[in-house]
Parts: sequence; C-alpha cells; structure tokens
Amino acid sequence: MKQIKKVFAVLVLLVMCFSGRAQNVLDRAYTKEHNPYKKPIPYTYLREADVMWHHRVWRVIDLREKINFPLYFPTDDAIKDRSALFKIIRNGIAPPDGSPPKLTAYDSEDDEFGIKLNALQIGKIIAQADTAYVPSDPTDPSSPLIPKLVLTNLDANKIKKYWLKEDWFFDKQKSVMEARIIGIQPIQKAVSGGVEADKGTFWLYFPELRPLIAKEETFNRHNDAERLTFDDLFWKRQFSGYVFKEFNVYDNRLIQTYKSGNMLEVLLEAERIKNSMFTLEHDLWHF
Repeated sequence: MKQIKKVFAVLVLLVMCFSGRAQNVLDRAYTKEHNPYKKPIPYTYLREADVMWHHRVWRVIDLREKINFPLYFPTDDAIKDRSALFKIIRNGIAPPDGSPPKLTAYDSEDDEFGIKLNALQIGKIIAQADTAYVPSDPTDPSSPLIPKLVLTNLDANKIKKYWLKEDWFFDKQKSVMEARIIGIQPIQKAVSGGVEADKGTFWLYFPELRPLIAKEETFNRHNDAERLTFDDLFWKRQFSGYVFKEFNVYDNRLIQTYKSGNMLEVLLEAERIKNSMFTLEHDLWHF
C-alpha cells in the first residue's frame, strides 16, 4: 500500500511539473527584454523665443495603404506578441479588467481637448447598437425578415483611418524643422442611407498615449529581431498620410470645402501644402 502511495505521489508531481512547464512556454529562441520596458523618447525643451515659424495641419492616415498595415494588423487576438494600434487604445480608455483607464478620451468634434468623455459615453462608442434584419421564424430562413437590435463591439478591423493633429515648426536654436503630433483620432466606416462615410470616434492627447504605445511592438517586414514600437513608428514617421486641413482664417475649413471637385484636386492641394512647408525650410538655407 505504501508503494502505491509513493507511485501516486510521484505521478502527481510529474503532472504538476509538466503542467507548469506548459504554462510558461517560451515561444521564441530568446527572451525579449528591450521593448517591453521601453519608455518614450522625451521631447527636447522648446522655448517660444526659438520658434521662428509655426504651422498646424491635420493629416489622414489611410490604413488601406500597404505602408500603414502595421497600424491595422493583426485584427484578431490569435497573435499574442503584437496587437493592432486600436486594440491598445481601446484597452487604454476602457481596460477589460475593470481597472482605472490609462487614457482620457475627448469628444470627436473637439480637437482642442476640452470636452472629456465619461465612462458611459465611451461605452456607447465601443459597444455600438445596430439594426440587423433576421428571419421572423428562426427555424425557417425563408420567413419574412424583421428588424432586431444587436450590439457590436468596435474592433480593430472596423477602424479604417486615423486623423492626426500636427504642429510643424522651425527651431532656430537647433536650425531644424520638426513635427510633433498633438492628437490622434481613430476613424471608422459608417453606413448611412446606403452610403459609406467616415465617422469619428474620439480624440486622444498624443503625449498621454506615448507611454502606452512605447512598449507595444509592431511588425517589421525587414527584420523581425528589430521590431519597432508604435511610438518609434510615429517618431520616425514611418507611415503615409495626406493633409486634409490646415490652420487658416476660415474657421480651419477643410480642403474639400474649397476644392469641391474630385478627390484628385483635394490630394493635389494637400501636396501643395506639404511642399510649401518643405520649401520654406529649404529657402532658409539658400545662399
């Protein structure tokens, strides 16, 4: 009887050891230690007296462009070692574990960060009510369709664009042109009357977002051992976007309001604005 107990105890210990090992499997050849503990690169101090020129623009990042795919993918939770940017943002404003939020969300129409959204307003944005038409008889798919209210989560695959609010300035102390992102807003596609349109979600103050995304890795198509964080991606400006609004006297009107033609005219005007900023910098160095 004692021998049976000893054998049983050994088997229990072996099961516990193997189960413990299965829970701590290292899914790569080495342990990643750099990015998980990384902090955002601090901005250099900027005096107002050193700002010789300043201009504010609003930019669109279209996630359908291939260069912007690292911001969009992965759209599900199957991949554990990286996440889509919106998933990080969503977990920051509404943590799934019920902990206090790490980010402050502002109204989608307020890019000056004056109207904060409460937990109820954020919940309505993340869990959206929609109307689906389902068969009146669940057992008969050919039965007449009736409207039914369903709740759908705002997942990463529904975010199609990001809006950036940027400040461009020339620092005469360092003799460089710099750009700093002030705000970011995820944009989803909404269907109204059978027509697709962009729908804003909420604005985020980008300096508040930086510590959160500085530890989150994104995909590097050239070398998986040298992954960038999302903060690195924005810092190095490894994304593509175009200007859709600039600071102006007409209540910061959109380009499409005075370029009422096709999208090509809007893009050409956006390119003109971008080139005018770079031309100004180049002219400063013209002798």
